[in-house]
Amino acid sequence: MKKISMFLIGVFLMSILAPSVYGSTDAVIYSGHLYDNEFIFVGPYAVALTDYKNTMASFMVLEGTAPVGPLGVYVSEGESLKVNDITINVIDVSQVGVNVIIKGPVGYKIGRSQYEFVIKEVKTNPLNVEPGEAFDLEILLSNKGSMKAYTVKASLTVLPAGTIVPFMPENTSDSIYIGDFEASTEKLLSFKLRANEKITSGNYPMTLVLYFYDGTTPYPRPYTIQFGLRVSGRTEIMVVNFSSAPENVKPGNENVKIKVNLANQGTESAKYVKAYLELEEPFSLSKSYESSYNIGTLSGGAAKDAEFLINVDNDAKKMTYIVPMIVEYRDSSNNLLKEEFQLNLDIKGKPELEITEYRLVPQPVRAGGSAKIYLTIENKGEEKAESIIVEAIERSEQPFDFTSKNDYIGVLEPGQKAEVVLATDVKSTAEEKTYQLNLRIRAVGDKEKQDLNVYLFQKNIDIPVEKSVSNIRIGVMIGLILVLLIGGYYGYNNYIKKK
Repeated sequence: MKKISMFLIGVFLMSILAPSVYGSTDAVIYSGHLYDNEFIFVGPYAVALTDYKNTMASFMVLEGTAPVGPLGVYVSEGESLKVNDITINVIDVSQVGVNVIIKGPVGYKIGRSQYEFVIKEVKTNPLNVEPGEAFDLEILLSNKGSMKAYTVKASLTVLPAGTIVPFMPENTSDSIYIGDFEASTEKLLSFKLRANEKITSGNYPMTLVLYFYDGTTPYPRPYTIQFGLRVSGRTEIMVVNFSSAPENVKPGNENVKIKVNLANQGTESAKYVKAYLELEEPFSLSKSYESSYNIGTLSGGAAKDAEFLINVDNDAKKMTYIVPMIVEYRDSSNNLLKEEFQLNLDIKGKPELEITEYRLVPQPVRAGGSAKIYLTIENKGEEKAESIIVEAIERSEQPFDFTSKNDYIGVLEPGQKAEVVLATDVKSTAEEKTYQLNLRIRAVGDKEKQDLNVYLFQKNIDIPVEKSVSNIRIGVMIGLILVLLIGGYYGYNNYIKKK
């Protein structure tokens, strides 16, 4: 047993260090790993590994160029397979190859196939293959065998993915004539294809079959190579619609919710999708909201909403503003992409009520008296105002007792004016000074335009108050009496008393 083990180790080392040695006993033993498309020659036979997956391996035995078995037969790990004079012992199977011991007749060398073709590189132009688009497929093919292949022809076969054929030739044949292919040389093959518009992102298997002559038979020999083509698909982000709450956005509105529906109309998922608004005057981001909205992953054909809260300045005009929105995302290759969209945000007009002039009757206003206040109200806004009420705000520290503290106008179109009248009594204890009267103007928007907003305007006017006339007269009389008394006193002392 020990001698057999030493013998196997020696043969294994020889197979690695000298893969083209000839056997010197009545049986050749090969121990080592087989890989895809690798041939081991044992006697008149060649052993090819055709497939390996999990713990299963599939072998093909050739005699010359003719298969003798076991086509389509899988051998599990630890099993043996015997075909004619050759035995294959499967030691273990992995994702990268199969560890085997092969025994066969003496006199034939152990090594790689005389013909071995390898795809070194696959390129597409454009780089990202998109559904429905034409592209160029370039395959760099290398002859790593030891023999020259004659009159080589390459045929490309696309395997169906379910019911869909992912790629079709684009106005060209799926076959290319290569010509003679020397050992240790390379050939660049070029095919023009069109991707099926229904395919999704993923790897699609393709088969390249080479037909060539080896100079020994009048029949061409086939050589099959399988490879995969990566399709990244297409991301196509679009704004389907957007809305605002309230629906009618007015100057001065705060925390207006902007909802934007984003859809990916491509076939490739967009990852780490983030949207943000580039706000300029008259808009600003609400303090209670983040500057961007994270959507996450947006799969092909899916749609999600992005929401923002914004404020509108009071001086915003009645017009349609363009608000840029930036959407960032990463594609399947982890490339960072940016797209810009324009949101047309319509700002409606609103009424703007001002006190353009006022007058007081009588003038001046005196303590202890009464007065009427005439106010001219003008709509300087861009929309009609309805149900207008002008009201005086009474304050305890002011000497006014209003007998008519409010007045009603009705409707003011933009540019229209109207006059209201308020009436008040002035307390007799009022100080002589100018008082600032606070006024509140309340109005409702244009109902015909579904503007049911209530608009409040705070205004101030100055009311100068003077002392009353009766108080002045009493003061004058008292002053005259005092003057007469003082004068009488001095006259009595100076003239009458001396006599």
